[in-house]
Amino acid sequence: MSTGTQFDPRVTLVREKYFSLRPKPLEQWLWAAKVPGSAERVFWYHWDIGHQNGSWVSQVPIRIVAKECGLDVGTVTRAYQWLKGRGLIRRLDPGRDEANPFCQATALTEVFVPRELVRRLAAEPNRRRRDVEFRAPSPARTTDSLPNPSEFPAETPAPATVTPAVSRRESAAILKKLSDGERTRLYAAQRDRKSDFEFDADTRLTESERAHVVNMVRLVASAQPTRSQVPAADARARAAGPTARSRLGILQIAELRARIQKAKGEGDGRDVQTLLREVAWSVEEGALSRFEVAHATAIACKKIREGGWSTPFRMPADWQLQRAQPETCGAAGRY
Repeated sequence: MSTGTQFDPRVTLVREKYFSLRPKPLEQWLWAAKVPGSAERVFWYHWDIGHQNGSWVSQVPIRIVAKECGLDVGTVTRAYQWLKGRGLIRRLDPGRDEANPFCQATALTEVFVPRELVRRLAAEPNRRRRDVEFRAPSPARTTDSLPNPSEFPAETPAPATVTPAVSRRESAAILKKLSDGERTRLYAAQRDRKSDFEFDADTRLTESERAHVVNMVRLVASAQPTRSQVPAADARARAAGPTARSRLGILQIAELRARIQKAKGEGDGRDVQTLLREVAWSVEEGALSRFEVAHATAIACKKIREGGWSTPFRMPADWQLQRAQPETCGAAGRY
């Protein structure tokens, strides 16, 4: 067997060409769920683009998806229906294209992790850390000798409590057994995204039930918060100053555009893009920033519907909606 790697196409593929990242637990779940091959191709295609964007949202015409996945348009449409029915993706129609009013704009696609996998995610093994250092081989070793496992430090797996899968009904029954003090501390831990939780000395929960509650707290602490899920974090961000405020997401902007289009009606001649720009600034930086996002957008749409909306007084004339653009995946490094 040749040991040279200078012209090995496998090394070239790994080091220099693009590749996708497929988490092993998610891939195994898709295999166990017997996802159709076409639906799996479409799911991983949007997963890769959403991962590159950092928002897990992609906006790709269906004909491009069909070409990239090697499928026809009808098969991609059926794949979307299958994935939507199982909660793996969400498709949002943004309405008419602003640049071409006679054409429909490209739908937004957001990918999700199955609920069953989320419940047991803490029990899945973690990757080995990149900062683990191996001892250098002995100078007397030849290139043909095999490495001695005793010369490598033992890998310490990340601590994780393995608990059996718990249904939603069973989880609700466990939470009902919490005392008033435990329920208050659980709410505070989830609100402040803490990874530890303290039970009462005379708690009514068994060991497995306590492990389920601790895993639930840790999952909430490790998840990425959004403005709609943690209004308390929004209040703290607003109190910290304008630089700490989070901006509207891509899907929130698309939904807001559709609501503004519906609120202004066909007889209103105001430009939808101009109204969207003004409402977005008011929600992010202006007078509506003191409200939670859903409440703020409802106020703005009501004013537009009643004809009482006006351009915010302090809004800069050159302010524009600027969101993260899709990035091209870089070349693979040496692992």
